[in-house]
Amino acid sequence: MLHVYPKTCFLLCSLWIRAMKAADYYCNVGYALDTDGKAVCEAGYPNTLRYKCELDDCYISEETPTYIVMTKCQLIKSNGSLDPALTIQHCEQYQYVKDKNNYNCYTDKKDTYACAYTPGYIDPIRCSTCTQLPKQDP
Repeated sequence: MLHVYPKTCFLLCSLWIRAMKAADYYCNVGYALDTDGKAVCEAGYPNTLRYKCELDDCYISEETPTYIVMTKCQLIKSNGSLDPALTIQHCEQYQYVKDKNNYNCYTDKKDTYACAYTPGYIDPIRCSTCTQLPKQDP
């Protein structure tokens, strides 16, 4: 009977370890695709940390492609001025711009929009399977 206990314990521990989910990082400050095919997730505001993440482990939800929807967006023209029209955009990449108190939203068409949001008011892309990057100098 004693020889069954270690096998059962090993099996249960293996299942428990497999069921553990990695931590999710909420990319509420920024999300970008790097040249190496991985995602860069900037999480936490105002004490932002940067993570390099496996692209396949970044999501908004199970059913949605990896983009966030932002309303109240204005096209940033080539001369830097804003188009007055407010639009809804699917942002595949985004970055919070603190001094302007908005996000730069980058679309699949390679257009850039200024969207009137702050880090506490978006539903960000989330990533797991990430490693922390060194802090950047301001």
